Amino acid sequence: MARGGPGAALGRQWRRLRRRSAGAQVATLVVVLAVVGAVVYAVASGSSPAHGGSGRAAATGTSIPTGTPSGIGVDQASTSTRGITKTTINVAFPISNLTSLASNFGFAGDAEYAAQKKAINTYVNAVNAGGGINGRRINPMIVNIDPTNEASMRAQCKQWTEGSPPVFAVLDGVGSWTGDNELCVAQEGQTPLIGEWTTVTNWTQEGSPYLWWLGPDQADILATVVSWGASSGLLGGGRKVAVVAGDRQSDQIALQDYLLPDFAKAGLPAPMVETIPTNTSDSAALNSAAPVIVQRLKAAGVDSVVPLMPFNSFFVYLAQETSQN
Repeated sequence: MARGGPGAALGRQWRRLRRRSAGAQVATLVVVLAVVGAVVYAVASGSSPAHGGSGRAAATGTSIPTGTPSGIGVDQASTSTRGITKTTINVAFPISNLTSLASNFGFAGDAEYAAQKKAINTYVNAVNAGGGINGRRINPMIVNIDPTNEASMRAQCKQWTEGSPPVFAVLDGVGSWTGDNELCVAQEGQTPLIGEWTTVTNWTQEGSPYLWWLGPDQADILATVVSWGASSGLLGGGRKVAVVAGDRQSDQIALQDYLLPDFAKAGLPAPMVETIPTNTSDSAALNSAAPVIVQRLKAAGVDSVVPLMPFNSFFVYLAQETSQN
């Protein structure tokens, strides 16, 4: 291989990134490789939208490790080339100050969060040094987001999918682009979204064929939790069990459509269910509800609890469990 060729450049970039933290390596390697396939399809398919609107060609709407929903494929996506020029491909990379959020919400921070931008640029530069995608260079549009501000997240989604400059795809390597905001990009905006954060299968069905997940579908995780809980003696066998579920749409769908049916399939009695507030901008409601929920579980003699909530709620709930023994 020629010393100065694309392969050598990629090798040098790879060696540089290997000296960085594991999280920084993984966060962008998978998403850059995944977008290559989606963009190649779009560029090769032409520029006439198959479904009209502002849709783009996309990857299959699925959690990547768990396969493709029946009858859904990339050939059903639009072939619009919005965000693609003769020389460039605009790809949005949302990143957030997770270190600051960790401090605010009380969970452990990680130095790797600060390496997000470096990781993105390392792999984008490597792809571009190798000739880009079909001769087009990836133009990384790295945007700082606040995942606790729903209004700001939706405004950013609309900017990417309807505003200018146009964006071909959104790639979230860490998992800070979450909840209904995923459907805003994939379902409403018909724009490919490759994200680390996952929820239950309903999301990929609604976002198909524009939504890809890098992590496992949480429907599978819930089924595994129930199976493990039963086999370990934490669920069933006369134990009193409760589920504390968030009031978000995703939490309630996970509860009603997946977790409770998983209990029934395992032959377990239906658990006691409590709902906890999840809005990060309304801490007063969460702080007021958490102690009451713990009191109810304690009074009911609950032995095991399955938490189905975001971390901001979980942190407050755990603090109340501790304070009430």
